[in-house]
Amino acid sequence: MGKPLTEKRRINRILKDAGVSENVRKALAPTVENVAWMTAKLDDAREMIGDSGVASDDEDGNPKSNPLYTGYENLWKSYMSGMNQILAAMPKAAAKQVEKEPKPQTVLKLIQGRRQA
Repeated sequence: MGKPLTEKRRINRILKDAGVSENVRKALAPTVENVAWMTAKLDDAREMIGDSGVASDDEDGNPKSNPLYTGYENLWKSYMSGMNQILAAMPKAAAKQVEKEPKPQTVLKLIQGRRQA
């Protein structure tokens, strides 16, 4: 419960500091809750993927997508959708500041960057 709660508090603090009204923050509460949960799950999934890579071989030796990576990629898309909803609720100046932070171009680059850190 620690990771999602910490992330939820962090997002709520960002929203409050950006001047998002209490009513809007209450309306965003389910989205913030889900994004916080997904953040923790994405961190866990990155560790599980580890060195296994994005592809593996099936029983016949044919290449197939790593199911862990596929799940990670699907969760990442949902996470980004939730973050876009949160950013849309922020005043434009505050949202632009958040958007200026560097983001990886692909899920694979994100995983590789986290493993190197």
